Amino acid sequence: MFREIHRVLKQGGFLAVIECKKEETPFGPPMELRRSAQDIEGAMTPGDFLKIRYVDLGVTYLILFAAA
Repeated sequence: MFREIHRVLKQGGFLAVIECKKEETPFGPPMELRRSAQDIEGAMTPGDFLKIRYVDLGVTYLILFAAA
C-alpha cells in the first residue's frame, strides 16, 4: 500500500498516518488490528519515505512522512 501511495504522491507531498496506540483502551479497534509506530515505520519501503515527525495524541499518534 505504501509503495502505491509513494507512486501517486506529488513531489514534495506528505503522508500523515494517524493510528490508535497498541494498548488497551475502552474504545477503538481491537488490539489485533492496531499497529504500533514501529510497525508503521517498518512497513515503509526504505528510501521511499522520510519520517518528519511523531506526535503523541494521547490514545492515538500521528506520524508525518515526506516522499523521498
